[in-house]
Amino acid sequence: MGKSKMANRTDEDEGKGQFLFCSVCRLNHDKGRKHIYSKKHKALLSKLLTKFGKKVDEARKFLKRPSVEDGELEPGSKFWCHFCHENADKHVTDRDVTIKFGGVFEHFASKSHRKNVLNFWWENGADKDLKGKFLVDQKTFSSYKEVVDKRLQEFECEQELKRQKIVSQIKEREVIQAHVSQQPPDVQVAPDIVYRTVQNEQGIFQNPTGWHEGQRVWGGGIVKYRPGSTQWFPWMMDIVDDGSKSSSVSADIAVPRFQTAQAYGENLTCIGIQELKQGEGNIHTGATPPWLRDDDDDDDDATSSKAVIGPSFEAFKKNAERMKKVSNKNPQRVGANFDRKKETGDDWLPSFGRVWNQGPRWQSRLEFRGESNRKKAKKK
Repeated sequence: MGKSKMANRTDEDEGKGQFLFCSVCRLNHDKGRKHIYSKKHKALLSKLLTKFGKKVDEARKFLKRPSVEDGELEPGSKFWCHFCHENADKHVTDRDVTIKFGGVFEHFASKSHRKNVLNFWWENGADKDLKGKFLVDQKTFSSYKEVVDKRLQEFECEQELKRQKIVSQIKEREVIQAHVSQQPPDVQVAPDIVYRTVQNEQGIFQNPTGWHEGQRVWGGGIVKYRPGSTQWFPWMMDIVDDGSKSSSVSADIAVPRFQTAQAYGENLTCIGIQELKQGEGNIHTGATPPWLRDDDDDDDDATSSKAVIGPSFEAFKKNAERMKKVSNKNPQRVGANFDRKKETGDDWLPSFGRVWNQGPRWQSRLEFRGESNRKKAKKK
């Protein structure tokens, strides 16, 4: 017994002298087996297993209920196995069908992974209760493969039904296209649009084409016409000769008298003419424009005498009420005693309280208490 104990001690002493690499802490150490009991190693090991365990828990949901996806899911996706130190396939796919997380379960069920997990647990002293989370036994994996086979058969049946439905739809379209292609082409002739000529109260004819029985007629809108005539006249800027003198028209020139008329009929929109009030006018009626009127015009004098210069009485009352509110402010507020009429120099600075004065804060505090005590004594 004594010899065996001595042999174990010598082996431990030899192990302490050698440097070993810890894959969890990622450093070389010469502490032997004592390293796995250190706080740093335990904290890093717990963090690694917790982080990796969350991803494994997400995948293990599909161990009893496999998911078969159409097409390739996450092409080239892999996951890093911390126990085997290698990248493994995340899914199993043939680019037509994908078994979600099939690569994870296949890797966890392999003999090499089981061996590496056992070595990792022995070398790093991990919790034994967590070992089963990262392993898949052969019995569970065989039942998983049976369920996957059933799901693949169901998936193929569903895809076949979809293909047959698409094929039937394509055949129906081809039959319809073949039937349509055999029919003679229909020559569609646009019907002749016949516009009816209407006549308004003044006897003016209107037709959207602009012609009626070979004569040029009104096409629509507000027109100018000569009284007593039913013929359409082109639009022109003319002036009604009402006997008033105009600086732009000579008295010797005979101006034809034109009027503005409105037409009424089906599907016609009449644009009304703005009527001017009494005494109003514009440049078309011969009135003098505002920018050419004299300053001493009677109309201007009448309007200027009535114009009020300055603020109204209501604005004055509002300003007076506002000034009353300003005068009722707290007289003890900051800046109330500031003389705004006093001239200040360039080196002037505002005073915001005692903290800006010279001396320490405790002196300011004593001065403030003294002043408040004197104010209280005066009130008594």
